[in-house]
Amino acid sequence: MKKYLISILLLSTNLFANESLFKRANNEYKKGNYEIAIQTYEQLINLDKISSDLYYNLGNSYYKVENLAEAIWCYEKSLKIKNDKKTVENLNIVKSKIKNRINPLPDTFYQKWGKKTINFFEVKEWQIITILFIWMTVSSILISNFKIIELRKYVFYILACFSILLVFISYQSYNNFIKKEAIIFTSSLPVNSEPTDNIKNKKLFNLSLGTKVEVVKTNDDWIYIKLNDGRKGWIRENDVKRLN
Repeated sequence: MKKYLISILLLSTNLFANESLFKRANNEYKKGNYEIAIQTYEQLINLDKISSDLYYNLGNSYYKVENLAEAIWCYEKSLKIKNDKKTVENLNIVKSKIKNRINPLPDTFYQKWGKKTINFFEVKEWQIITILFIWMTVSSILISNFKIIELRKYVFYILACFSILLVFISYQSYNNFIKKEAIIFTSSLPVNSEPTDNIKNKKLFNLSLGTKVEVVKTNDDWIYIKLNDGRKGWIRENDVKRLN
């Protein structure tokens, strides 16, 4: 019992200390002491006390000191945890400030609709909804006792269709969550055809600061990246900061 009470006391103390640090960082931000705010937010991250709000506030702080690459990285980390409209807006504002930015190809109507649908809920929420609909589908079979009743047949078919759709959405949402991604931290970064500095190595295209890429594979200190438009190539690991 005594050990239990001590554990509860220590947990409460830690929570209070973390909340105090977060408030201190927010106060320093409001005072315009952005460097101190950054250090305090980073301290919380080092303590593994992460949240979407923490990364959002840290991104705002980096933006104030004009560290655009770090600001973009923080906003993207925040969106990995929770999709939020104001975070997306701030992310777009920071991207618009980058000089010589190479704009990616715009999404099609179907791609935009798909992303909005997947981002409407978080991964766990989609999984819970999917499980619920699968359970309802199975229950509709058991309740009907396999009797051919038109209404029950329609209910089953509708639930089954929704369940299949939700399985697909949950799968895509989970894939997006675990996808290995990184942010470019070098201006006008050349992308190579091979993982080598050989002069014969072909330069395929350039990437601007703050571009988000998917990390497909690694080769020593090189990484093979893929863009949303399908372009691929090799870049140095130290030219990016990974999101996961």
